[in-house]
Amino acid sequence: MIIAAASAGFFSMLSTLGVDLKVMIESTLNMGPTPTSVSARALRSTKPPPGFDGIDSNRNGVRDDVDAVIASLPDSPMQKKALQDVATAMTNAMALIDWDQSEDAVKAAALDLNTARRCLRSMYTADERAERAEQIRSAVANDQKRMWRLVRFDALAQDYPNATSKTCGG
Repeated sequence: MIIAAASAGFFSMLSTLGVDLKVMIESTLNMGPTPTSVSARALRSTKPPPGFDGIDSNRNGVRDDVDAVIASLPDSPMQKKALQDVATAMTNAMALIDWDQSEDAVKAAALDLNTARRCLRSMYTADERAERAEQIRSAVANDQKRMWRLVRFDALAQDYPNATSKTCGG
């Protein structure tokens, strides 16, 4: 009963965000073989290729539209850096869906995303953190394809919910 209610809420959220579950499932079934794998180390040390998923004119790993959202916030420079780290980790996680879905690559991306989220937790109150996390997630995954990639990554990374590696800013 609880699982059914949680599932209904999740599917309702996806529907509200404009994610067509039928399209998402069909896309998953028709993906075919994944592109040539890159090592987890290479994935962690490189950014998605320029133009991968939008314009990143300063090549900081965050699309310019997401950078603009972060810049518009009244937060401190350290807080904005933490938000940028979360956005970069989400972008890399979404890119993983196209590049490499191996266990090592998923674990490396989960480590980076969990570390960035942990840093975010250390810089905001619970209410502020929830608001900022939603703002960044909405900005990064602002269309159906991006949302599909993020949802797909979350499904792949569910085995690494508490993984952390580096310290904040490290």
